[in-house]
Amino acid sequence: MEWIIESGQQHNPTDTGPRSSIGHIEVGDVCLWEETSRPWELIARQLDGGKLRNRKDYLVTPSVVLYRETLTPAVRVQGLSPAGHLSFAILLTAGLRTAYFGVHPDSSRLIVAAPGGVDVTLDAEYSHLILLVRMELLQRRLPAQCLARLTRAADRHGLSLAPNKLAGFRDWLTRILEHAFANPQAFEHAAVIASLEEGLLHWLAWLCVPSDSRPHAARRRWGLNRALEYLRNADVSRVSVADLCRVAQVSERTLRYAFRDELDLSPLAFLRRLRLHAARRELMNAESVLPRVTDVANRQGFLELGRFAADYRRLFGELPSETLVHRRAVEPSPLLLDGV
Repeated sequence: MEWIIESGQQHNPTDTGPRSSIGHIEVGDVCLWEETSRPWELIARQLDGGKLRNRKDYLVTPSVVLYRETLTPAVRVQGLSPAGHLSFAILLTAGLRTAYFGVHPDSSRLIVAAPGGVDVTLDAEYSHLILLVRMELLQRRLPAQCLARLTRAADRHGLSLAPNKLAGFRDWLTRILEHAFANPQAFEHAAVIASLEEGLLHWLAWLCVPSDSRPHAARRRWGLNRALEYLRNADVSRVSVADLCRVAQVSERTLRYAFRDELDLSPLAFLRRLRLHAARRELMNAESVLPRVTDVANRQGFLELGRFAADYRRLFGELPSETLVHRRAVEPSPLLLDGV
């Protein structure tokens, strides 16, 4: 039997304690593949001859498991899906024999599974993205109607989506993996893990919530005022759209309309703008020991550093590194007595 671990790193964010793990693993035996696929509980049988080869590129946080997997030759897989998780699969390559619960998958379908039985045939040279999300996170922070739709989709083993939605979700998950491998130290910051969860919940809500009539103006205004009041004293690096909805006691859709009407930004874009400004203030106030731009970005919850730099330059007319070079302390407002 063969078990090859190419690389793997575990990170313990210094400010809160939850662990994350990033790495690659390759195995060359069906029993080892079953073992390294936990929390799936699987029994597999090869359908073709030849040596089994499986590779996973993975990112694991306390509430999310994301991995890209390739497998050859063809196998029949039965068993149990992960307890306490909602499971998602997006096909990357699938041969003619690939089937989920006896049905060949539609390329425009997001495969969804609740805890329960699994019966899947994976053709040779198969590859997919797998996402596992703890039900506790979904129950706590995903709008109830979205969770209900995902649960119904799991009963049917999938959710049909417009091609652009599924492709966008696939590309976002792929970028998250790429950024995790390019900058694994980012996951030492709890704000980055929170940002990953926020982005994921935002995507799931967008995939699931049907469009309908525009929410009432008074409801929008009331929710917006409560959300903005909450932001006055909040640590914006930790605030999520779900947090704002909970405080405002309105749906994400109502809050999105309210922010668009009043600020011409979505709630997520507004939070991102606040974090960019917080990052700039930290860079401008840097003292003799200069911080790394990467660390400043990560503290504010930014994982995609290229996008961070591009958005920063678009907003402020210079790169974060240029702010450090020409930094100057941000003076307190003269309009406040004793800084209050």
